[in-house]
Amino acid sequence: MLDVVAVLLTRCAATGRTFWGWSEQEWTYLLGRTQAEFRQHAPAWAGDEVRPYLAAHAYLLGSFNEFHRLGSFQRLTLAWRIFGRDRVNGEIARLRAVLGAWGYRLGRDEDTLLPMVACHLFLLDRSPHLEDLDTALFDRVRRDELLEGSRLNTLHAMQRAVAELGFCDPPRPGTGRHSARATGGAPVWEQWADRWHTTSTLTPRVRGSVRSNLLKVGRWIAAEQPDAADPADWTRQTCASWIAALDRMKVGDYVQRTIGLGDRLGKPLEAPSKAGQITALWTFFRDCQEWEWLPRRFDPLRAGHPPQHHGPPRTRSQSDRRRDLGEAVVGRPEPGARGSAADPIRAFLPLRTGPRRHADLAFLRPTQ
Repeated sequence: MLDVVAVLLTRCAATGRTFWGWSEQEWTYLLGRTQAEFRQHAPAWAGDEVRPYLAAHAYLLGSFNEFHRLGSFQRLTLAWRIFGRDRVNGEIARLRAVLGAWGYRLGRDEDTLLPMVACHLFLLDRSPHLEDLDTALFDRVRRDELLEGSRLNTLHAMQRAVAELGFCDPPRPGTGRHSARATGGAPVWEQWADRWHTTSTLTPRVRGSVRSNLLKVGRWIAAEQPDAADPADWTRQTCASWIAALDRMKVGDYVQRTIGLGDRLGKPLEAPSKAGQITALWTFFRDCQEWEWLPRRFDPLRAGHPPQHHGPPRTRSQSDRRRDLGEAVVGRPEPGARGSAADPIRAFLPLRTGPRRHADLAFLRPTQ
């Protein structure tokens, strides 16, 4: 468009410098971070349709590549103008074929996130070919925070698809949405924790919480019980040792980082945190035994059930009265039936029996 050329020449005259000598900041100033900002800096006669074509000129003539600074800019339209519509659509179709086979919503034609992220990478790489997208490019986008929000999730899926096609390494696993994956502790134990995390059908958030708690166990193992690094070697006595150590732990013990703990650092762990640790271990061993990964050397339900939480006195409820009625019929448990010096684990068993309820998962929360 002639108006684009006119805008370029007008800006050259205003700065006294040719466009091929402009910095990234000068291009960003002219293009604007939004359409409204562009209109503030551009001549009054330049219409809104000038900005997309000006971005293409900046890319081709000025090597401008800071499109993450331009807000909700139409990367797909820009990539069409630079690389050609058929070529860009063909490469996106290859990605959709892989992702669609895995059940991703990104594999559907009506999705708009994948074209946006894919074109952003094409522009950064100055190539519309998937074969040219290497691992370093994906790492750079994350390191320099060139994408954010749901676009990072799309980037993860896209890298998986490109890796499946054989052009880069698969993305490194992560916890949470954007945080780095926690590590540490006995390597063998961490491998088992990762294997469980990959196989479990719990929600991603719960799986991540369990894995985080398991890694804390792994750090304790590395420091105190190196012979118990392999879960296959665990016994009821190992469980008892862990629970005894957990009961004496303080906030900040055996964690990967202490940033954000503030004045809680060094204080005794609260009961919900202890319960979360025990439930994570219970879940891990229960699943590994049910999947026949480990021999049944002990019963995880008996060796690692969350302790009862004894809080302040509360108002008696209808469930309390029903319990008392049941005890009146079948008798109250013997005073020593729930634990002894020879069997410390039973002290953590609840009075009720039966299958584990979904409510037990309430104990799965990040540790202090």
